[in-house]
Amino acid sequence: MAPAALQALIFDVDGTLADTESVHLAAFNQAFAELGMDWAWTPAMYLNLLDVSGGKERILHYWKQVNPDIKALTAQDLQDRIDHIHALKTAIYENAVNNGAVSLRPGVLKLMDEALRAGLQLAIATTTSPVNVAALLRHAIGADWRMNFTAIGDASTAPMKKPHPQVYL
Repeated sequence: MAPAALQALIFDVDGTLADTESVHLAAFNQAFAELGMDWAWTPAMYLNLLDVSGGKERILHYWKQVNPDIKALTAQDLQDRIDHIHALKTAIYENAVNNGAVSLRPGVLKLMDEALRAGLQLAIATTTSPVNVAALLRHAIGADWRMNFTAIGDASTAPMKKPHPQVYL
């Protein structure tokens, strides 16, 4: 039996299409500072926090480390605060991308163009936010970037974070 022909390329975003983590780290730290929080993640701390998939989940994980008595907040208050921190961080990250702080890795656009010319489908499978995906690809490809992708799975369509396979399914 002959192997099936390649039909599609599925791309992750952070760390695959672009080296984004230092910009994410700076955006987290800027959000913390703007909100008057005394948190400042170092690159080494952030590297360890990357074991926790998802920005909001990372914030909660760290919060529990520095404030084990987090139970003083109601679950809704805690979620509202985390959502607020993450929304600010996302806006800061998007602004940084729009100002050229991140670009696609060398060869990625060429690979995508060659794949499309060869009739392959392109897809995104990431658990980052749709805003982060759009900011990066809009900056790199242009306003019509979505037209290049048959499917886009992100944090809004796959809330179960990797390593769970939901985003690929």
